[in-house]
Amino acid sequence: GTLQNRFRYSAAIYDIQWKNIQEGAFLTPLVLPGAINVGDGYSRGLELELSAAVTKHLSALLGYTYDSTKLTSLSAIALLGLSVPPPVGSQLPGTPKTSLALGFEYGHVEFAGGEMRYAINGHYQSAVIPSISTTVPTAAGYTLLDARVSFARPHWLSTLYVDNLTNALGINAYTDPAIWGYRYSAIVSRPRTVGVTIAYSFKEP
Repeated sequence: GTLQNRFRYSAAIYDIQWKNIQEGAFLTPLVLPGAINVGDGYSRGLELELSAAVTKHLSALLGYTYDSTKLTSLSAIALLGLSVPPPVGSQLPGTPKTSLALGFEYGHVEFAGGEMRYAINGHYQSAVIPSISTTVPTAAGYTLLDARVSFARPHWLSTLYVDNLTNALGINAYTDPAIWGYRYSAIVSRPRTVGVTIAYSFKEP
C-alpha cells in the first residue's frame, strides 16, 4: 500500500512445509558427492518492507525478515548418509533467522547540467547453519555497508561505488570438518571493492 504518496509498504506472513528436504552428502567409501532426502521440516516467518520519500532530496528504504525454521523428522537414509545427523528440532541450514536492510539516498542535486546522487546501504544477517550436521561450525552473523556516488545527465549515468565499505569478513558457509578434517573451508563475502560504471540509455529522457 501507499500513504500520502510518500510512503510505500508491503508485508508477508508465510508458513512453508518442507517434505523430503535435500541435503548434500558424501556417499560410499570413495566419498562421492551426492544428495539425499534427510527428512521434513518447516519455515515460518514474516517479511516487511518500507520505503519513504523523507524530503525532496532524501529517500529511505527499510527491509526486515524473520524466518523460524525447524527440522521435524529425519529419514532412515539420513541416519546412514550424514556424518553426524542433528537432533529433530534443530534449525534448518542456509537461512539466517533475522536479516535487516537499511538504505538512504540523497538525490536531485543539480550540478553541471546534470544531477548528483549519493547513497549508502547496509545489510545485516544473523548466524547461519551451513548444513544439516552437528559437526559443521555455525557461520556468525555480520553486517556489510555499500556506498555510491552517481552523476546523471540525459542518456548518461556514471557511478563510483564501494562495496563492503568496511572490508568486513562475512562467512556464509563452512564445509563439514567431520569429512574434511583440518582442511575444511569457508565461503566468504566479497572484500572491499571499488569501481566505476558508465551507462548510456538510448531512450529519450
